[in-house]
Amino acid sequence: MKLLISHICYLLGEYRIVPVPGLGTFMRVDKPAVIEDGMLVAPHSDIEFSEDVDSHAGRILEYSIARALTIPAKDAQVLIESEVEELRKHLYSGENVTLDGVGVLALNSGHIGLVQDKQMGWSALSWYTSLPVSPLKAEQEAQKNVPDPAVREAFMRSLSRTASSAAAIAVLILIAFITSQLPGRRGASEPTYASFGVETTAVAPTDALIPRPGNLDKALLLVLNTPEDGIIESSEAVPSQVIPDDPFVLVVASLANQGEVDRYLRQHSGENLELLNVGGRYRVYAATGQSVVALQAQAGADGLYDKYPNAWICRR
Repeated sequence: MKLLISHICYLLGEYRIVPVPGLGTFMRVDKPAVIEDGMLVAPHSDIEFSEDVDSHAGRILEYSIARALTIPAKDAQVLIESEVEELRKHLYSGENVTLDGVGVLALNSGHIGLVQDKQMGWSALSWYTSLPVSPLKAEQEAQKNVPDPAVREAFMRSLSRTASSAAAIAVLILIAFITSQLPGRRGASEPTYASFGVETTAVAPTDALIPRPGNLDKALLLVLNTPEDGIIESSEAVPSQVIPDDPFVLVVASLANQGEVDRYLRQHSGENLELLNVGGRYRVYAATGQSVVALQAQAGADGLYDKYPNAWICRR
């Protein structure tokens, strides 16, 4: 029973839904920051439990135990059934079962329920604190909008110094320009003259603006002499299991940064894997589907669950 509980607690840190065949489904629900009774409650996560088993979440518990004990998935399934039966015996005998860092399972009116302990600080996400929130009074709001005289005076002095510096730089640039235009500075041995007039420019004949075929570049002739463009059909078949428009994906790896993604794709080159970046979390997936059921059927038929034991399904 301890093995089952430890894997449930571990998987809740990685997945939002953890189904346990024969027992129910654990769900991690993220809560935003809210103000309750004049107190600011920070964002946190709560764990909920339902006696209904979510079959769409896959067999993540089975694969987790199989991977940890290095045993086949079928043996892990038998072990889970034995652990769940022992856990239910404890509950129906009136005992409570504690899930470290999650809460306490208990039997109430014939139904199994979870009581979450806020003091446990589940995965550092359930820990939260409350801060008092009080609105500003009218006098405080008015004082907040009035600038400090000392700050205002310092700002005006800084602005004045900036304007003076800019004016000085402009004068120096103007003097340097005038000096550079003097005859003696330009190095001209002949007198400099200035005049005004209208200059007419001869317009080239129209034929001169149109290049003749004989003057065309060879590269251009090569382009003009190419066959008529047509539709070229690729001989390579497009993989049917990865479609960018499908809403559900079969995730095979959840990585923290781009470096880990590059290393993982190099190790699994040629396996038709794609990358999905959601909220800064890099997820590599091997197949897509229009629905969870369709994607599970496709993954089972293609043997993807055997190839990637820790694969799971999520929505884009």
